[in-house]
Amino acid sequence: IITNEDWRTLRGMTRDAKRVLTVAGSGDQALSYVLSGATHVDTYDISRCAHIIQDVKTAALQILTYSEYIDLIQKFGINPSSNMSLLKPIMQHLPPETIAEIHKYINQISFQRNAHSYYQNYFKETEYMYLKSKITKPFKFYLGDIKTLHTQLTEEYDLIDTSNIFDSNFTLIDLQKTIESLLPYMRIGGRLIYIWQYQKTKIDNIKLESCKILKQKIPGSNKEIMIFQR
Repeated sequence: IITNEDWRTLRGMTRDAKRVLTVAGSGDQALSYVLSGATHVDTYDISRCAHIIQDVKTAALQILTYSEYIDLIQKFGINPSSNMSLLKPIMQHLPPETIAEIHKYINQISFQRNAHSYYQNYFKETEYMYLKSKITKPFKFYLGDIKTLHTQLTEEYDLIDTSNIFDSNFTLIDLQKTIESLLPYMRIGGRLIYIWQYQKTKIDNIKLESCKILKQKIPGSNKEIMIFQR
């Protein structure tokens, strides 16, 4: 329920991106892009859980104080189905489809990481207040597998963030086809980024004629960002 990515460092590496498409994940990804200056952020994920927590966070920050928000995130992530009462103040501010998802899937929701991990990735109060002033509605969300995400897209982006999605269940051919399918939805000069952790051999063997492939070390980490630039 709290991102495990060092988002402050990562957003510092992509600060010039104004139109962003990012994996929804914990919901912090989209919010952190707004903090770093993006003016248009859309999201996608294969998980309905990601959609739910993203909309919960977006609605909560519009009406809760900072301390109330932190309390909600810490408690709701432990056992969502037993903590539905925590959502009562914000339910009327959620989209009808999200409310329906909550009621339908609440017993299936499972957050792999709870909010008592990664304290360093919490939003600071000043960051929270900035988000409060900027975000007035939910982010557009695309539900589905990244392999077919291109079939839903209609806009161009400066940046497409795939986080570490390609680390598992992707053959080299899958990886190449997926990236090629998303390239038309990046403006000329736009980038698709992948936080490489485990698949170095696979990535080193990828060949794409339609884009430049760059690597950038993440400061203070043994991880790299792979950049596919149109």
